[in-house]
Amino acid sequence: VFTAAAKCNVTYEVEIIDRVEKLFYEFHQLYQETGDLNYRPHPIMYERLISMYSRMNRRKNIKGFATRTFRLLESMKQNEVEFENSFTGTAALNRVLSATEFCIPQD
Repeated sequence: VFTAAAKCNVTYEVEIIDRVEKLFYEFHQLYQETGDLNYRPHPIMYERLISMYSRMNRRKNIKGFATRTFRLLESMKQNEVEFENSFTGTAALNRVLSATEFCIPQD
């Protein structure tokens, strides 16, 4: 679901991102409540959401997606989730930088 949404040509639609984000946080909540590793959000889920957030900033410059990105990274830290390899981590961090580009003062 996460990969399909990230590859979708209309990932800049807020509704799609909101639905995927809701699913992500349902998994996250179930993991927090049960401790069941089957519900633990996978690193790819994090990376795909970060990717979608950065596209929103580039296409529509919608405020708040950089904040969502940082919140997601905090969630990774709290849940001790690491990217599967350096390529995935580097790609995600590049997307974080892309997302923050629109939050930096222009003066």
